[in-house]
Amino acid sequence: GAAASVGAQIHDMVLSPDDATGNTLYVAVRSFPTAAAGGVWKTTNAKASPPTYTKVGNGFANTANANPGIRRITVGIGGAGSGSTLYAALGNTSSNLWGLYKTTDGGATWGHVDNGNNGTANVAGGSRTVVRVTGPSFTSLMVGRRIVINNTYSRTVASVAGDGNSLTFSVGEATLSASTLAGATWSVGTYPRYCDGQCFYDMTVGVDPQDANVVYVGGNPQYFNDDKASLGASCTTSSACPRHSVWRTDDGGLTWRGVSQGDGVTGGLHVDDHAIVFDPSVSPSRVFNGNDGGIWRSDDKGASWDSMNTNIAITQFQSVGLHPSNPGIVIGGTQDNGTNILDPSL
Repeated sequence: GAAASVGAQIHDMVLSPDDATGNTLYVAVRSFPTAAAGGVWKTTNAKASPPTYTKVGNGFANTANANPGIRRITVGIGGAGSGSTLYAALGNTSSNLWGLYKTTDGGATWGHVDNGNNGTANVAGGSRTVVRVTGPSFTSLMVGRRIVINNTYSRTVASVAGDGNSLTFSVGEATLSASTLAGATWSVGTYPRYCDGQCFYDMTVGVDPQDANVVYVGGNPQYFNDDKASLGASCTTSSACPRHSVWRTDDGGLTWRGVSQGDGVTGGLHVDDHAIVFDPSVSPSRVFNGNDGGIWRSDDKGASWDSMNTNIAITQFQSVGLHPSNPGIVIGGTQDNGTNILDPSL
């Protein structure tokens, strides 16, 4: 197949660990300036001159006609022996999470990560109500999650009818089509909307090289209703639940648990996630997380985190002030990292 169009922006790429020749490369391409070019492209002759690319989009989001449009794609790949398993996170033009997709066959087929919450439905023209035709009943747990229609429309579930046969999506989002969509496919994601509002900036995906079912995603603080079940009585309402910026799944995306605040109550990571890498020489894999506050490490899959911020110079100061009589004392305000003081006497 042809390569992506000239001028297309590359947002991410991963090499297959199962190709010893280093020729199998997956590339995430932005849907601008050419919407049809957006998506995940694959080459199996990356070292050739020139290499050839094929868009691997069967079951993937319809990037050419996506509504809202897709602004960014990041990808993660399994380790040795699992190089055919990839996860792709999609951010929309409003900087919210469009969806999370997965393939286990090297991109030949993809699926929206939904734990079987999918089927067919009818949506009347100009309506925000999705009427189930096939698939499991809609449940209240779906409220707040992404519903993807025909792999083209991404919306947020606002409410679910008591009989489980219909749901509505947010009034803040456009209706789907002026004409009725009959027998449209629907799929409700199981994942948190982990980067909403800033997916242009912080939208990470990291796959444990020891186990492709163990995946970490990171972004900015969000509430996720699955966290309530894991925290029990300490978290009985959404307002009482801690917001997280990093989540982990141990079952390939079926269920997720917030891990950015350690046990969900104390400790944890700085917000605005940018990088997740692994050390597979130990079991479980050691996880390193990079964010707006620096670098953290976890040896227990996110149950606890250790700061690695020593002499690394990363803090962005917005303003500084000197002591009026002692120039050795300096105070400064930082970007998202509080107020810092330099005082040799402290």
